[in-house]
Amino acid sequence: MSVPNPTLFPEVSRQLRRAPHPGGKRADFLGNARQSGPGVPHVNPDPPLRQAHLVFQVQDRAHRIISPPPYADSTFRIPGPARRAAPAAAALAEALLERGYQLVTGGTDTHLLLVDLRDKGLTGKAADAALGRAGIHVNKNTVPNETQSPFVTSGIRIGTPALTTRGMREPEMKIVGDLICEALSNGHSPEKLAAIRERTKAFCSKFPLFAMNMEEISNNK
Repeated sequence: MSVPNPTLFPEVSRQLRRAPHPGGKRADFLGNARQSGPGVPHVNPDPPLRQAHLVFQVQDRAHRIISPPPYADSTFRIPGPARRAAPAAAALAEALLERGYQLVTGGTDTHLLLVDLRDKGLTGKAADAALGRAGIHVNKNTVPNETQSPFVTSGIRIGTPALTTRGMREPEMKIVGDLICEALSNGHSPEKLAAIRERTKAFCSKFPLFAMNMEEISNNK
């Protein structure tokens, strides 16, 4: 049976490009190669695409992925790492709040949290740079009633799916929160940031990339 070229169906191609699951943005590769802009391949989404492929491939073998959309059938199961992302984010939010950081909405019910840094005298751009030097990657982000430009911002956005995919859970979020806070408090000290980076590296070495337990995924734990 031949499979039609998805680029011949604009709506299919558009929906694939908007796919929300990890690695979905790599579907931009399905764009018409003769077009400029979207459709030009780039390599940075390849690792999440590989991870997503592993998760859904294993779940498919376990007969957990079904044809109808998730809301149409109660047998659909969200992969364990994705299901753990929101509780991990809540734990990370609690760790940051305990250290005196302000969160927009006071917490989170999702896999993301938005930290308002204005009372710390930091911009999102400066915080992003300091955390990057400490081996921690976040995104600068605007906050309500923003006073900085979108290129500077007053906050940072932190997500937990990359952590839970590596096997981290709520207990590890306390350590992650401590590392974040220490890096933000020492943003002007290259020596201290380098030391925090080594601690971050040592901590993350316990949770290798792509080392998820495939049996765990198939059992949907």
